[in-house]
Amino acid sequence: MEITFTSKQPKKPTLEWCIPLFHVGTSKSIEELKKGIFDSSISNNSGNKNWLGKGIYFWDNKGNARYWYNQKNSKPVKIARVPLRLNDSVNYGDFTDCNQLIFFDKIWDSYKRHSNNKKKGKKEDFVDYLSEKFDISVIRCTAVYPKIHVFEFIAERMKEQSMPHICGNVKVVYCIKKNFRNALDVSNLSIVDAE
Repeated sequence: MEITFTSKQPKKPTLEWCIPLFHVGTSKSIEELKKGIFDSSISNNSGNKNWLGKGIYFWDNKGNARYWYNQKNSKPVKIARVPLRLNDSVNYGDFTDCNQLIFFDKIWDSYKRHSNNKKKGKKEDFVDYLSEKFDISVIRCTAVYPKIHVFEFIAERMKEQSMPHICGNVKVVYCIKKNFRNALDVSNLSIVDAE
């Protein structure tokens, strides 16, 4: 009996997880998103310099999307629910991960010193630069919304601010970049009731 050894390893199972995300947009931009067209949905965030650059912005729950829906109530908008599917093939930037933030900080310092870009030093341009350089298609961050009502249950716990504590005005925001490929499952996009 002959025994043969091979260097070929069995294929490792790919870990995949799905996160339901919510986007507020016009009927036209949501229809284009469903077709995989990205242009009219892309936010350039020209008025706010502390966001994640060009992309489509999503929230991780309907309540947070409803907050934005109410902010946009002067325009006819809808809330779309789209599954985000993450696996080993999706490059994911996580601005809630301390290790990634340390790495990005080092690159930020170098970017500011060596960039020939006229927009040198602007955070949103840096995030777009990172997305292109590392082919990042999804970026997650947390954002503080100071005008959001904080419920008494949470407010009592926020008084001890020198210690980690729960708070109701920090929201999770996702920016999906133009190179999203298979991250957004637009075939399962649905419109949800804003109430």
